Amino acid sequence: MEGKKYQGWTNYETWVVNLWLTNYSGTYDAILESVRDNAADHDAGEAIKEFVEELNPLNDKEPSLFTDLMNGALSEVNWREIAQSLRETLKENEQYEGAR
Repeated sequence: MEGKKYQGWTNYETWVVNLWLTNYSGTYDAILESVRDNAADHDAGEAIKEFVEELNPLNDKEPSLFTDLMNGALSEVNWREIAQSLRETLKENEQYEGAR
């Protein structure tokens, strides 16, 4: 597993999902809310996973090469790691706001 690390993340799939989710204010706000609403990182990660699954345009499609590849890639995402990273960001923001 160590050889699969990417940009400090568990793997490429986790890194790229986090990148896309945190680059747009609408998705970023939604997943931050998931972290705020769930005390456990596992639960927050599951909520983020469900959010992404709802966004997946291939969810309602017939099985195909592309749906299999998408589902395979999403199954590799470390959702808990994304939740933990967001929780750290929230803590840092709170500390920054408290210091002002």
